[in-house]
Amino acid sequence: MDMSLTEAHVSLKSVTRRFLAARYPVDRTVDGGPTLDGWATLADLGWWGKDAGALDRALIAEECGYALLPLPWRGQLTLGGRVEGAGTAPIALAPLGPAPGLRAEVAGEGVLLSGTVTGVPDVDVATRIAVVVEAGAGPVLVFADTAGVDAETEPGLDTLRPSSRVTFTATPATAAAGDLTLVHRMGQVLLAAEAVGVAQRAYDMAVDYAGTRTQFGKVIGAYQAIAFAIADSYMHVELARALVHRAAWLTEAATTDASIVDDVVETAVAGAVVAARACAVESCERAVQVFGGLGMTWDNPLHHWYRRALWLDGAGRSTRDQLDRIATAVLGA
Repeated sequence: MDMSLTEAHVSLKSVTRRFLAARYPVDRTVDGGPTLDGWATLADLGWWGKDAGALDRALIAEECGYALLPLPWRGQLTLGGRVEGAGTAPIALAPLGPAPGLRAEVAGEGVLLSGTVTGVPDVDVATRIAVVVEAGAGPVLVFADTAGVDAETEPGLDTLRPSSRVTFTATPATAAAGDLTLVHRMGQVLLAAEAVGVAQRAYDMAVDYAGTRTQFGKVIGAYQAIAFAIADSYMHVELARALVHRAAWLTEAATTDASIVDDVVETAVAGAVVAARACAVESCERAVQVFGGLGMTWDNPLHHWYRRALWLDGAGRSTRDQLDRIATAVLGA
């Protein structure tokens, strides 16, 4: 199997980076916070159309992490073109998996939601919330309008992606038709891809600074302590990126190729998440060290990428669960 990027993939990644850099420069992102400015343009670019495959979306998610794109892109990139009824409006994507504090009551062709879900990002700038509930035969993905819920912002590390505690009170919701297994996998792949983008941006910041900051008459990148740390980041970013691409490729291929068994896909996705999240945190921490005291200040935008890395490290299934899944696949029950 050939999982290398095609010319179209390389072009997509390059165009996306240039577009985001021009439209959402660092100062606008870190000073402005979450926004919907430019949302219609993203839809026009076809980011979440039916033709966008898992690898296409992973490449876009990586660039969103690289730019810390302040739009609520995660929901649409995960569900758009994959789930019937997703539409093109901004979606606040709740943590995937049935929420233990949420109840669903069938009401006609829809459901009524009651209960609370925590850790939901993008509620303030999205028009709908996508959440998984237990209903009848098993878990179902449903959409509820944000106007029908009570959302309270939760304290968190990432000020550019605030999460909310959402309370539903007999809130009408519409069930969505789609492959829930694919949705779960896509959500994890995109989380890992975003983490790779964060790691790459921290690495690039460290390289730029190490090549211009001088100490004792030489640029600091000439010193082994700095050069080796940056080299470690490069190695881990490339490894994590390769694992994410493999997971995305398998996630897409498994939808049409019955010979690709679920265990292979699940293990690939878990491996990508573990590697990418660790890589993002470590790359940011090495970059902070390269910047020295400056890396710990509010004036340095690097800390926003570090905060996003920590947010991603705690999002979705825990690293322990992911490692347990890999261990079970490799070693047996």
